[in-house]
Amino acid sequence: MFIHSKKGSQLRFKAKIFNALSDSTRLEALEFLHATEKCVCEIIPHVGLIQPVISRHLRILKDCGLVRDRKDSNRRLYSITDRRIFDRSILWMPLWDCLLDHAFRKRFK
Repeated sequence: MFIHSKKGSQLRFKAKIFNALSDSTRLEALEFLHATEKCVCEIIPHVGLIQPVISRHLRILKDCGLVRDRKDSNRRLYSITDRRIFDRSILWMPLWDCLLDHAFRKRFK
């Protein structure tokens, strides 16, 4: 069954956001962009992947509105669209981190 209502559109958008946040590389890139905008050339050594892979992950984050980019000469700079995602998202809450750490240790003990 397809959902054609406004609520259905909102649910699809939320699913797109959660999908974007479900990858550890994209989460690492988001956390790295938290303070200031960065060039892809700065993100590559931090994340440890090659440029085409980083660019693909950044495009996914951009497509769902979590990051934006701008051209600066021959570089592309990325930044967080709204820093409130770090304030409101359970992904950055200390309690959530504690629970995840506990679950990880229990699973891989």
